[in-house]
Amino acid sequence: AVYHIKNNTITNWYYKSTRFDPDYQARMYHPNTFGDTKGYVVANVWNADPTWKIELYENGVNKGQMEQFTDYDPGTFQLLKSQNTPESSKLYKKTEHLYRLKTSNITNQFLIKITDRFGNIYYQNEPFCEIKVLKNY
Repeated sequence: AVYHIKNNTITNWYYKSTRFDPDYQARMYHPNTFGDTKGYVVANVWNADPTWKIELYENGVNKGQMEQFTDYDPGTFQLLKSQNTPESSKLYKKTEHLYRLKTSNITNQFLIKITDRFGNIYYQNEPFCEIKVLKNY
C-alpha cells in the first residue's frame, strides 16, 4: 500500500498493483466466466473495507451496490488449477474482498464504480479474461 501522512495522520492510502497504475484497484470478471453460471459480475477490490462503496453500472444505469462475499478469486483459482497446483496447497486462499451483483443481461456493458473511505473514485470496465497474464507475476 501507499500511504499519505500529514501531521502524524493518514490522509489517504491506496493499494498499488505491480506493473499497473495507482488507479487500478480492482479486477472485474464478466458473468459466466471462470466458473460463474448464475450471471454475476464479480469484482475483486483488493484494498476494500466496509466503508467502501462498490457499485455496478449496466449499460450506463446504476444497478446498485455490489454484495460482498468470501470465496476464491476466480482468476487466481483458474491459474492455480491450470498449473496443476494441488488443492491442498496454501496458495488456495479465500478472500473477503470480492463483490458481486446479478445482471439483467450478460451481454450488456458493465462498469464498476469504486469509492474508497477517502472519497477517491476508481472505475473498472475492462473484464479480466486472460489467466496467462497472471503467470507473469
